[in-house]
Amino acid sequence: MVNCGGMLSITSADEAYEFGKPMLKHFQLEHGVTYLNSAGFGVVPWVVRDARMEWMDKIERAPDRFMMDSFDIQVEKALEPLAAYIGAPHSDVVFVNNITMGLSTITRSLDLKRGDRMLVLNSAYSTVRVLLDYLVEEYGVILVEFNHREESNQDLLANLKALLKDLESQNLKLKCALFEAITSSPALILPYEEMARLIKRYGALVIVDGAHCFGQVPLKLGESCIDFFVTNLHKWGFTYRPAALMYVRKEHQKQLYLPMISTGYVAPDFKRSFSWPGTHDFSLWLCTPAALRFRQELGDSAIREYCHTLAWQGGHRVAKILGTKVLGDKSQMGFMANVLLPVTDFGTDISLPIIEYLWSNHKVRTKIILFQNQWYTRISAQIFNTEEDFVKLATCLLEALHALNIYSTPTRSISTQ
Repeated sequence: MVNCGGMLSITSADEAYEFGKPMLKHFQLEHGVTYLNSAGFGVVPWVVRDARMEWMDKIERAPDRFMMDSFDIQVEKALEPLAAYIGAPHSDVVFVNNITMGLSTITRSLDLKRGDRMLVLNSAYSTVRVLLDYLVEEYGVILVEFNHREESNQDLLANLKALLKDLESQNLKLKCALFEAITSSPALILPYEEMARLIKRYGALVIVDGAHCFGQVPLKLGESCIDFFVTNLHKWGFTYRPAALMYVRKEHQKQLYLPMISTGYVAPDFKRSFSWPGTHDFSLWLCTPAALRFRQELGDSAIREYCHTLAWQGGHRVAKILGTKVLGDKSQMGFMANVLLPVTDFGTDISLPIIEYLWSNHKVRTKIILFQNQWYTRISAQIFNTEEDFVKLATCLLEALHALNIYSTPTRSISTQ
């Protein structure tokens, strides 16, 4: 049983770990901060910091020897457990810096031509949206936008199927589709495997933005029909930023190249094309197995149960205090809860004033997002958080909304659980 109001004790071979406040001692967070935005840039445990420092020292003892003689061997050794963790063949996975680099690499390698149609979601992340705008301007790609609304996954799939059938009836073919597995704003787990299978039936390539997937949902990419998948390690994987994995099915590997033209462009194979992005701080990649060991000592299932339960229960406690609601059902929620804010101002960006007020007055961090013309707080549940953190956020949010004169009394409580 998970007790999100207090702690959950689990025992590894070496020591007992307690989820909740006792877990804070394993992280580098500033004392007194109530940190509810781990989804933004992740958090790094001390053991991963130590592992990175060891690699930095090892490299500096003979930098040219490492860079010229052994960096590629060490990088591939670091990739092995990570590829296994995401259920993909080691030969199909490479490191990239982040989602932006991975998706730019993939889309700019696809030989896109003017008039090619790309299916995208209206909830695409802001930097991905910039990439999409570039593809439209530079290549003449036509975006087919799927309207992701507040709906069940069953309804989402039905609406997607209807869109694809409509395109087929007009004899309009899709070149590819690019969508998130877990959306960022709002944070909802999509039925991405079912979406991929549906889209593949219509002959399109499938590119998945899995920014929030590593560490949050189980992955079996080697069994999937997805053609390209990129996932950040630094969001939920306890690693330093930037670090990400790019999975590419074998039949597509020969056509991929880094947008930055360097030695990788003329490399003889997929692996070597991405192992050397130029002079790089390889300690960022080489310490990632230490992060994976840390989470495996805690237990993947224990982490998922604790964080998911905390997001669900804590999110509903926040909604009850605010008199609003949580967005999405339980199957759509991972480690992040989206709670509607009782505000009156929809015409201006109120996110920064709220965030600044929370930090300046209470040392609380969360994320404020806009979805379908309504403002939400996106609350991240990490293994050092408790329901008390969520309650503190709710009371501080009410204070902030009143202080900023944007609070609107809800007509009735619409929070359900």
